[in-house]
Amino acid sequence: MATAEESVRILLERCDGAAVSPHSVPDKHDKIEVLLGYFVESCRKNQLLCRQLHVLDSLLSVLETMDPQNLDPDPQDFRAGEKEMHGVWKGLKRQFQEERQQNEALIAVALEKGRRLQEARGALEELLHKLELKKAKFEENQQSQMAKQQQDKDRAQCFLQRREELEAALEQGRRNLQRCDENILQLKQEVQDMQKQFGQGTRELDRTLELFRELQGVGILSLSEEGITVQLRAASHTEPLHVSLHWRGDETLHVQMSSAGAGLCEAMLLREPLGDVKSVILEALHCYSSQASLLSDIQGLQGRFAIDWHAADRRLLFLKSASVVCTLAVEEGFPSRGQVQLVSVQGKAQPVHAASLRPPQPNPSLLDWLEFLDSSPDV
Repeated sequence: MATAEESVRILLERCDGAAVSPHSVPDKHDKIEVLLGYFVESCRKNQLLCRQLHVLDSLLSVLETMDPQNLDPDPQDFRAGEKEMHGVWKGLKRQFQEERQQNEALIAVALEKGRRLQEARGALEELLHKLELKKAKFEENQQSQMAKQQQDKDRAQCFLQRREELEAALEQGRRNLQRCDENILQLKQEVQDMQKQFGQGTRELDRTLELFRELQGVGILSLSEEGITVQLRAASHTEPLHVSLHWRGDETLHVQMSSAGAGLCEAMLLREPLGDVKSVILEALHCYSSQASLLSDIQGLQGRFAIDWHAADRRLLFLKSASVVCTLAVEEGFPSRGQVQLVSVQGKAQPVHAASLRPPQPNPSLLDWLEFLDSSPDV
């Protein structure tokens, strides 16, 4: 770029004879300016000569209008001199016209060359301006590139520093992870030991809870060498069951129950020989608890209906009227499982087919049966 700029400067110096740099001083003239000065000076001299010839022509015209007799010189000589001078003037005038045309042609050529040189100079100045703009842009881009390189260098240095910090943190994390692994192994061993201890304690607790659940609802009323009397309560709204256990002389166990358990556990009481006290109490509690819900329902319904419960054969007698008695058979496990069936209807004038009578509910309860029988016209 510097070489092109120097070339343009040299061309401009050759065009106008002046240095492009504002600090330089011109030391020679351009040939075109010298030639133009010569042409201008020649024009000025020719104009002066034309004026003189015009004055001379005016004088000659005046002389021609004057009377020759009034002139002292010889008219013949005057006329001869006049003709000679007129011929000289004509020659000078013709020479002036020729030189003037030549000068005008030369001036036109010189002006055309000057115009072309001015155009070339303008083009060169425009090119120089573009080159200066490109140079400034190049310098700006170079500075921007240098600034970017410096930023990249700073960023790389920061990245290296950050990398060193991350490597140090990673190494510290590895050491911490190793310590954590060691702590985890130690904690796993402690957890295994605690699980063993917890397993032993859980088994003991399960046995305690099992025994507690088995004996829940059992209260001791009396205890002697001959036997023990306990109170079994299946629910708060049911009548408690009193069970008395006595040892006979043949070391067999005899069981007696209160009226609340009459007919509930005959099978257990008739089984010989009976087991130990704990098994008998738990079996009686289970048998009584399974019937507690049914007894509770029956006790609640006795206030609304005339019913009588026979636990021995699991029959419920319903006195609908003074002469009509309905017998319901209640299966084992009712109401949690099992069903209620109408066995017979006694006291009706016409025989009643008991199997065809059933409440509309899918699994009717005792209340459903009693309400159905009480409202049914067939019964």
